[in-house]
Parts: sequence; structure tokens; C-alpha cells
Amino acid sequence: MRRPSDLALVTIAMLSAMFVTAISTTIVATAAPSITAALQGLPLYSWVFSAYLLSMTVTMPLYGKLADLYGRKPVYLVATVLFVGGSLLCGVASSMEQLIVCRLVQGLGAGAIQPIAITLAGDLFPLEQRARIQGLFSAMWGLASLTGPPLGGFLVEGWGWRWVFWVNVPIATLSAVLMAVALHERRPSHRPVLDWVGAATLTGSVSALLLAVFALDGTAPSLLPPGPLLTVAGLLLVLFIWWEARAPEPLLPLPLLRLRIVGIGAILWLLAGVGIIGAASYTTLTVQGVLGGSTLTAGLALLPMDTCWLVGSFVSSRLLLRVGYRPLVAMGIGIVAVSLFSISRLGPEVPYAVFVATLAPSGFGFGCVVAPLVIAVQSSVTWGQRGVATASTVFFRTIGGAVGVALLGLALNLQLGMLLQGGEAGVGAVTQLLDPTERARLAPETAATLRLLLWQGLQGVWLLMALAAAIGFGVVWLLPSGMPRARHDARRPAPTPAGAGAAD
Repeated sequence: MRRPSDLALVTIAMLSAMFVTAISTTIVATAAPSITAALQGLPLYSWVFSAYLLSMTVTMPLYGKLADLYGRKPVYLVATVLFVGGSLLCGVASSMEQLIVCRLVQGLGAGAIQPIAITLAGDLFPLEQRARIQGLFSAMWGLASLTGPPLGGFLVEGWGWRWVFWVNVPIATLSAVLMAVALHERRPSHRPVLDWVGAATLTGSVSALLLAVFALDGTAPSLLPPGPLLTVAGLLLVLFIWWEARAPEPLLPLPLLRLRIVGIGAILWLLAGVGIIGAASYTTLTVQGVLGGSTLTAGLALLPMDTCWLVGSFVSSRLLLRVGYRPLVAMGIGIVAVSLFSISRLGPEVPYAVFVATLAPSGFGFGCVVAPLVIAVQSSVTWGQRGVATASTVFFRTIGGAVGVALLGLALNLQLGMLLQGGEAGVGAVTQLLDPTERARLAPETAATLRLLLWQGLQGVWLLMALAAAIGFGVVWLLPSGMPRARHDARRPAPTPAGAGAAD
């Protein structure tokens, strides 16, 4: 009999994992200008983010399948070693090229940590408790959003930019140690050969798609223009689908996507990802560029939204078994659409408090979307499919966010280009709004004009996010009604920390 305390230790490990993957993004975003200046690599600036996002996204389905074949624990520990190693190497990089390669390694580890943590929540907790755990996961994202920007500024100013990466090491190491000690599982004795052809074609397709979007947006250098990259992405996707229908152990079983909750859910994850990552990205730009706030106030603007997200997760957990997931998801994504549309109707002189209050309800909406959808997907599949099914939810959400934010950036650049008549000097002047020192040097009339121009460009961005949520509201009604229950799987290994309830 395992100790009841093991479940608490695994939960702490999962929460630590969610926190470290979240803060590794927010803290680097704060320190990126200082890193670029130190390494003299402004032309490669965007690749500090793109390399991490690329390797993290393309490996998620692969890690989900590995977790189903070999167990959650060994895959999680290997991924954590990669993440910690990548973080250490990032901190000793002496050039931007070296840093980009190290960020690729760091992303290879991050691609497994978050999906496996969410999968374990489905393994170890009964249906009635899963939404509560999802709420705690959301709290970790909120805490990372709040602490990331000020912590990044503190580390850069007091200790140097290298500590922005090294600060991840003790947290990730603690998570791995707790997982190694407290998680006990019997892995399946039958271990089929991994679908390497499927992994290669999916990785190539997603990589080409993301590179095409980055090239289209102009945020990253590319050896090929967007057209050929999109063609390669499409051809590899067709090859992936053709192969997966014939592979004995497919990386992403196509029958899984034929389940309405998984297939329709994938579309919803893509649309929700645009709002989730887009709102966080463009809130900071709006606060700093239009409202004249600092990096700290921009981070604090996300706190009410994250708090409401936590509340939405807990409320949906209370109502899930009573009303089902479809009404909750519909209500949540509807609130998101209204909130984001309302922001687009504000003006450049709106008070900071009004902007934050208008944004906050979207967090409640996201809480009512994310937790119920994850639980519904996990409850509709067996243990042997739960890893890949859960990884697919994070995968589609990340793809939606990555592609969506790049397209939103393209829309903003096009709008600003038209407003400024393509003048590079004008675009450079707008970027002065993001630096408090440079902003203070602008004449009041000039600053007001530039804020108005930036706001006019951002209005279209917030409208596009609201449109994605509105489309999602229509897609929600294609979901099946009722609450799915996980089918019993006789081949399921016994998890466990003692005290963990059955996941089915």
C-alpha cells in the first residue's frame, strides 16, 4: 500500500511543472531586449522565442504517444533532463546563434512537461476532482504571468540576464525528484514500435507551417518564402494522414479524431488558442504602447484576468456534472467574444482600470472553456489513449496560439503600414512608445498621435480575436450533449500513489 502523502507530492510536482513552463516564457520576454543587446544579435531577436515555440509544439504529440507506450514517469523525467540541460546551456551561451540552439533543446523538454502533467491529472484523480486540479493549473499560469515580468527585471538588473534561464533549474529539478520518488506505475508489457514516419511527417509539416507564418509576418529569417513553405507543409500533412491510416501503431490515431468530442474539440482548441495567447500578448502591448504603462503594470493588467480564469475553472467544476460540458463551454467562449469585442470599442484615452475591468471577464470565459474540454476529452478515451488525447489538446491550442498570434502581428503591421504610409521612420517612432525613457523624450502632441495610430492598429487585432471566439461559439453546438464517461480499459496499468481515485 502506497503512502497517502504520495498523491500530494505528485500534485506538487505537476503544479511545479506547469509553473516552470509558464514562467520560462514570461520571464524571457521581459529580458529579451537585454539579452539581444548583450549578444549583439538584433536580427535574430525573434528566434529566441520562435525556436523554443517550434521545438515545443512539434514534439507534443510524440511525447503523448511515448507516454501511452512507456508510461508517464520515464518520459516526464527524460523531458525534464532536456529542459534543465537546455536552461543551463542557455545561460552560458556566448552568441545569439548558440542561444537559439539551446532554446531548441529547452523547448524539446518543455514539449512533454505540460501535456504529461495534465495527463497525470486524468490518471490520478476521479472525474469530480479533475476540474479542481485544472483550476490549480490555471492558477500556476496566473502566478507565472504576475511574477514573470518583475522577476525578469530584477534578475537582469541585479544578477545578469543568464539567471533568467538558470532560475528554472531548481524548480524543474524539484519537480523531477518528487515525480521520481512519489509516482508509481506499472507500464504496459506490450510495447509496439513507435511510429517514426508519422512523427517525422507531422514534425515537418508543423515546422514548415510555423516557419511560413513567421516568414509571412517578417518576424523571423527564412531560407524559403512563405509560398513554398506552405506547400511543403500541405504535402507533408497529406502524407501524414495517408500514413496514419495504415500505420500499425499510429502517432495520432485517426479514429480518435472521429470522436466528436475530440475532433470538434480540436477546432475549438485552435480558436481558443488565438484568444488565450493573443490576449496575453497584446494586453502588454496595449498597456505599454497605448496607455503609457510600464512592464510591471502591463503584467499586473493580466492578474484580474488570471484570477477570473481560476474562478471560472472552479465554477465550471461545480456545474460540470450537473449541466454537462457543452453549455459551460458555450457560455465561456461567448463571454470571451463579448469581452474582447468590448475592448476593441474602447479608445486610446481609456483609463487603465476600465481596460483591465473589460479584459477580466475573458479570463472567466477561458476558465469555463479549458477545464471542461480537457475533462471531456480525457473522459471519452481509455487509459491507453489518454496521453495522446491530452497532448493533442495542448498541441492544437499551442498551434492555434502560435499561428494566430503571428497572423495578428501581420494584421497589425499591415494596418500600421497603411496608417503610416509605409514609412519606416514612423514605425520606429511608434516603437518608442514601448520604452519609458524614449517615450518621455517625445513631444506630448507627437506621443498622443502615435498612441492613436497604434490603438487604431490594435483595434483590428482585438476584433480578430473576438471573431475567432465568435466562430468558436458557433462550433460549440456541434459537440455532443451530455457528459462522456471514460470507457473501462482492462489493459490499463494501475497508477499509483495511494489515495488516488480511479480515473475512469
